[in-house]
Formats: sequence, structure tokens, C-alpha cells
Amino acid sequence: MIDMVIGSAVCTGAPTSAFGVLLFGRALQGIGAGGDNISIRTILADRVSLSDYVINWTIFTFVSGFSFANGPIMGGFLTQTSWRWCFAVNLPITVIAIPLVVFLLRKELL
Repeated sequence: MIDMVIGSAVCTGAPTSAFGVLLFGRALQGIGAGGDNISIRTILADRVSLSDYVINWTIFTFVSGFSFANGPIMGGFLTQTSWRWCFAVNLPITVIAIPLVVFLLRKELL
């Protein structure tokens, strides 16, 4: 998750003339998102029964499908103001999520 926060912050603050900085920030963001995805799958596989895993993974799949369908539409609206909002929208969500994960999964993380 830290990679996602850093990547989003780098992309949000990237100068318009520095495409390399934007590309670097987007790469960090992608690495963080991939790590979050596999972490969620690992925690679910370890902590719940197989029947509960199927139900939880189905919910995650539906949410992902909804997000993949509606994300470009919302991104289009955000870029009418500034393209930076496409990256800045992740910052408050991830800043809230990190302490929640640490607090809720404290026993599993130690």
C-alpha cells in the first residue's frame, strides 16, 4: 500500500513537462496495486473457509467489474477539472486504509 501512496503522490505532483516522472509514479502505483491484490487473496485464503473464500472473492470480482466499467467514465469527469485528480483521488483512501489494515490485522502481521 505504501507503494500506491507514493506512486499516487508522485503522479499528482508530477510537472506537466516531465513525462518520465509521471511514468515512474504510475509504475510505483501499479506495483502497489498488484501487491495489494495478492495480499488480499493470501489473507482470504489463510483466514476463511473455502466456501467463504468463494463468496468473498465473488464480491471482489463484482466490485472490480463495476470499477473497470465505471472508472473511465469517472476519470473523464475528473480530467475535465485536472488530470491530477485521477491520481489524487487515491491518496485519502490509501492514507485511511493503511492504519485500518494495521489495526484490524495486527495479530496476523506480528
